[in-house]
Amino acid sequence: MKNCVLRMRVRRKIADIQGIFNTNTGEILKKLTTDRILVNLRWRWDYEEEWNEIEEDESMIFYGAKEMAQNEFVVIGYKVSTKQAPQVIEFVHDVSCVNKQVKGCEIHLEEEKQFALEWVKSIQFSWNS
Repeated sequence: MKNCVLRMRVRRKIADIQGIFNTNTGEILKKLTTDRILVNLRWRWDYEEEWNEIEEDESMIFYGAKEMAQNEFVVIGYKVSTKQAPQVIEFVHDVSCVNKQVKGCEIHLEEEKQFALEWVKSIQFSWNS
């Protein structure tokens, strides 16, 4: 993977959704909130595919991958807590060739997805006791 640029970033942490969390109906509000943020992410990245889902002990990961241009890919999504009050982190992992005219830059999307997902899985939410 020589001649490539890798970028991984957490775009923002959304903590304000805690204000709409209700212990009696939390699951419903959490689902509505998750749907809403995924629609927003879909719109911003012009993502048309179905979201992939990974269920963890205390969170869910929703993600997708898209080819933006030749040898330029992005893995996008959210990690949503499923414990106590909801917390959400948006993530973006993009990779592209430094010089698209130079041969020798090969990006393997499956490897990039796995790299991004391992990184996102390592994120742990903090809980106030």
